[in-house]
Amino acid sequence: MWKINTHIEVSLSKISKIFYGLIIMKVFILTYNENIEEALRLEKELLENGFPNPIIINNLPRCDKIHIKPYKIIFYQFLFYILPQMNCDTIFFEDDTTIGASFEKFRQEMNKGLISRLGYNKIPNQYPKPPNFIQGSHCVGFKKEVIEKFKNYMWKNISKPVHFDKFLCNFYRSELRNEEYYIPKINNELCGYTKHFSLISGNKVKKALELP
Repeated sequence: MWKINTHIEVSLSKISKIFYGLIIMKVFILTYNENIEEALRLEKELLENGFPNPIIINNLPRCDKIHIKPYKIIFYQFLFYILPQMNCDTIFFEDDTTIGASFEKFRQEMNKGLISRLGYNKIPNQYPKPPNFIQGSHCVGFKKEVIEKFKNYMWKNISKPVHFDKFLCNFYRSELRNEEYYIPKINNELCGYTKHFSLISGNKVKKALELP
């Protein structure tokens, strides 16, 4: 425990967390104007679990109100609004995500791969061995060491955007070795998601992925 002249006591672990959050990691929440309340709910959950202040990205309206096919929306949001700000370890969340672990736990899991699919829905039976295909990307972590390679790959494929889930899997297969990507064995170990409308699925209601 440190004692400062102003009689404020600050623990070394807290200083370390603040330093790590402000300097070494960025946290993003992807949302759209009509769903901003979900993003604010998630922001509160993140802060309560010790995360650095998230950056909320809501530069695009709902994809059914602009001329972008629904499955391309996250690709473009990521490309234009997150990618230029990625200069350190980065973690992003979709706005319907729910948090089931501390920032420290997320950080530990992120250290297991250059890219970590920390929140996903399922691995379909026809693709039993990742990274052939993993469904869902409501939380993804990127280590600083992989960001330049990811940026180059994304801009290289700007003319053929695909569903972001598929894009991540394509990147794994093309650019990384097996030990360089990480997928928790349990899909809701760290986070789940709320019941919500899925624009990509034709405005169908997607039931919640509950936390354990």
